[in-house]
Amino acid sequence: MTSHYTAPGEPGATNHLRVSTSFGTFDVDEAHVLTFPLGVPGFEDCRRFVLIASSAIAPLQCLQAVGDSRPSFVAIDPRRVLADYSCPLGEADDELLGRPDGVPLVWLALVSLDTAGAATVNLRAPVVINPRGLRAYLRTDVFFQSIPLVLACRPEVRFICPAMAGEAQAESHLADLGLAGQVSLLPAQPRSQMAELFRQAQVMVSPSTHDGTPNTLLEALACGCFPVVGDLESLREWILPGWNGLLVDPSDPQALAEAILLALDRPDLRRRAAGHNASLVAARAEHRQVMAHAAQFYRELASPGAAA
Repeated sequence: MTSHYTAPGEPGATNHLRVSTSFGTFDVDEAHVLTFPLGVPGFEDCRRFVLIASSAIAPLQCLQAVGDSRPSFVAIDPRRVLADYSCPLGEADDELLGRPDGVPLVWLALVSLDTAGAATVNLRAPVVINPRGLRAYLRTDVFFQSIPLVLACRPEVRFICPAMAGEAQAESHLADLGLAGQVSLLPAQPRSQMAELFRQAQVMVSPSTHDGTPNTLLEALACGCFPVVGDLESLREWILPGWNGLLVDPSDPQALAEAILLALDRPDLRRRAAGHNASLVAARAEHRQVMAHAAQFYRELASPGAAA
């Protein structure tokens, strides 16, 4: 059983859910809803859950479904039961979780109680949560609102959205805006397939309101895909607007659409950016080189002569 974390709430939103459990009622931020793309065994139609921790049941937690049908599960960190607990993930699990290399996963074991009150912990079929997914700082609403504006000028353009298949928020935008024929919502893709999508695409769009240096940006740059991203200080370290990418107000659908159209209309700009960005990534983001610099930094930091 696997799940990945999604955040349907938009930046600045105060959407809350009232969730009732056997040990109390809680107001839960919509941004903390977990999405199970395939549902859970026996409850395949239940895909949205919240994880509730309360002193009333600690160290147990409640995995509570939200919506019309509301099954509830008691869960615990399996390492509280078995300190060296581990459970290997298969290729299909990795893909469903979005290839979470370097991302600490959240592991839960479900607890069942018999009629006598004896507890059994299921360590063979854990719930695994990737705490990354659609984030509230990524303005997916603005992205989808920009699409009709782009199509009004370039009706042949098609949009591909990895890791959005089954996402209620994305599907709602498609239905509301009538975009089903122009937008493909894909499941999470293996790294090799993501690289191929970046190589085939002309433009990569990411209207973030805050971020560090996202891996998706570096992957797009390395694959020659022209970036249109939120105007953030951290991204200005990589993008010179109008030279190797475009920076936009992530809250403005019109500005985003205009930037996408500019990138599509300027093959010369895309070609120049592709060469520059490949060199940029090779110089500043090559894994072995970066790790060597990091190791050297820590050696200097730990040396006896380092400043306190």
